[in-house]
Amino acid sequence: DVDGHVAYVQYVLDNHAIPGVDDCWTCYHPPVYYVTAAPAFVLGNWMGVSGTTGLQAFSLLLSVLTLFLGILFLKNFMSGGALGIASLLWTTWPVLILMSPRIGNDQMFCLMHVLCLWGGVKYFNEGRGKFLIVAVLAAALAVWTKTTGVVTIGMVFLFAVGGYFRSARLLHPTKSEVVAWVFFALLLAGIALQKLLGDADLVGNSSGLNGRLRVGNEAFNYIFFDLKSFVTHPYTSAWNEEWGREFFWNYAFKSSMFGEFELVRNETGRTLATLMSVSFLGLMVYAARGFWKTKLQVMHWILFLQAAALFGALMVLRIKVPFSCSIDFRYIAPVVLSILPFMATGVTLEGSSVKWKVLGYALVATFALSTVILYILAM
Repeated sequence: DVDGHVAYVQYVLDNHAIPGVDDCWTCYHPPVYYVTAAPAFVLGNWMGVSGTTGLQAFSLLLSVLTLFLGILFLKNFMSGGALGIASLLWTTWPVLILMSPRIGNDQMFCLMHVLCLWGGVKYFNEGRGKFLIVAVLAAALAVWTKTTGVVTIGMVFLFAVGGYFRSARLLHPTKSEVVAWVFFALLLAGIALQKLLGDADLVGNSSGLNGRLRVGNEAFNYIFFDLKSFVTHPYTSAWNEEWGREFFWNYAFKSSMFGEFELVRNETGRTLATLMSVSFLGLMVYAARGFWKTKLQVMHWILFLQAAALFGALMVLRIKVPFSCSIDFRYIAPVVLSILPFMATGVTLEGSSVKWKVLGYALVATFALSTVILYILAM
């Protein structure tokens, strides 16, 4: 898709306009990323490197901002050792590293979605309307960057309604809250108008996808998790059925670590990838315990609803476009922020046995260290 993204940016620069959906491979995407990335393309050429290098630098900048904003978001839920664990895993989560220099609109969507989450949580906790305005504006940029932003819109509504009722100012909203609701209403009206007048295809280039990428679209493909394949095959592939691409959860979880690439093909690489897969499964057990122990906390249910919405959006995409490339985890990368607080809580939970905590810390260290070494070897 890289050539398609570059072609979109080039069209914007050459024509000073937004292309039609058929003008390039990726021209069905909303325009915000491509318009804001255009100066980086020009700057790269002006500096004597290349326009594509400028776009990669822009992607890296967006990724760094997302990293720091994600840590600020996590600070709303935890502190001390738990925050340290969550921040370490957020910093070293493989797909975020893999995406960081990649040319495409995923990084900007992630940044805007995380900014929306931060603003929404701050509004929910503090009741200050300026944070709701931040959340609404970030959601607008997210949905005009990538259609996955509809989930961001849903999160804004959740934060706005929950925070408003929580503030106990039911008949006396502040001016900033009124402004935020007006912006939100205008955003919804704009989306509705675009849907009525625009192209309704979820993936505008789906008709051109290679037929060999087609996967099963039965209920079994979405329910079953092939544990044996997940552990015995270090990586996954959009082309290889034996590596778990037929099963939604296998491909989603594997692509959260390696994308669809066999990053390091020697024995060391396969061993590191296997360690990451096994430690990931162990950390998911800790996440389940962390969720269960905090099930009475409202904000943790908001995290859960975000995860359900993003995974649900990815599942809808695969149902409508049943190709392996429709299940790439990078489309919903911010969902990691829903999982990490539960993982960290599960590891550091008070009253847990020493063995439970030691195993948890060992899994965190194994996952993070294996990730760093594997991605260094892949360079």
